[in-house]
Amino acid sequence: ARLRSFTAAAIELGTTQPAVSQQIKRLEEQLATRLFDRIYRGIELTEAGEILFSHVQAGLQSIDSGLIAITEQHQHEVLQVATDFAFAAYWLMPRLHRFHKVNPDVDVSLVTSERTHSMLRADIDVAVLFGDGRFKQGESHWLFSEEVFPVCSPLLI
Repeated sequence: ARLRSFTAAAIELGTTQPAVSQQIKRLEEQLATRLFDRIYRGIELTEAGEILFSHVQAGLQSIDSGLIAITEQHQHEVLQVATDFAFAAYWLMPRLHRFHKVNPDVDVSLVTSERTHSMLRADIDVAVLFGDGRFKQGESHWLFSEEVFPVCSPLLI
């Protein structure tokens, strides 16, 4: 009814126009009344159709409100964490299970990049960056010193 066309309704429902027409015909037979007037290139609701449409629409809106309420109950916060791939893979990921135990309603979304500027976007909540801590955006806190040393075959020494 909302689309004023059985063909448009069929497309929206992912079915065929004859299938929609058949279901409408069955409903009209069950109710022993016409719900639609078939007009050139479309349909219009009859008085009975208008009554049924308003009740069905109210019911669907009520169902939608219930689904939204349930979804909101189970909705988790998302913490966007940006860092480079190596830090995410070798340091952060192995520790995430402990974070989830303490914060079960927070989902962590990792954003990895090798470019510092792409990690300082507005949608990033926390960025773990390498450097001296003097970044143009945000507030920085020192986490730990990084030890870097070469590793090679003894034959090369």
